[in-house]
Amino acid sequence: MVWDEETIRLLRELWAEGLSTAEIGRRLGVSKNAIVGKAHRLDLDARPSPIRRDPPRLVSAAEKPAAESAGKARTLPPLPSTVTPAGPAHVAPTLRVVPVQPRAVAAAAGSPAPRPPAAPPASAPVPAS
Repeated sequence: MVWDEETIRLLRELWAEGLSTAEIGRRLGVSKNAIVGKAHRLDLDARPSPIRRDPPRLVSAAEKPAAESAGKARTLPPLPSTVTPAGPAHVAPTLRVVPVQPRAVAAAAGSPAPRPPAAPPASAPVPAS
């Protein structure tokens, strides 16, 4: 969008009236993000956040549960251990990493590229005589 003098004047007026960025955008035919960006570049007055949050409510000591007022937070009971006297309940198998040369590197080195092992031949049915 090209921001000409008339559009900027209208933006300033609508901004001063307190319209939302979405409403200004609808009236000017642009997105609300375009309005926010242009208002920032024009250094227009900042708007208060439209998000309203209730202030934190003060709770008296009489309203607090006994555990919280004593400084002890409630916790879950501990989980049963997975380690038995003989050792862990489950031990993952150890994997062995075997480096394999990529075919392009092997070909450049002049050695044949390693091939995956061939599947064993399927046994052919024996013809009945």
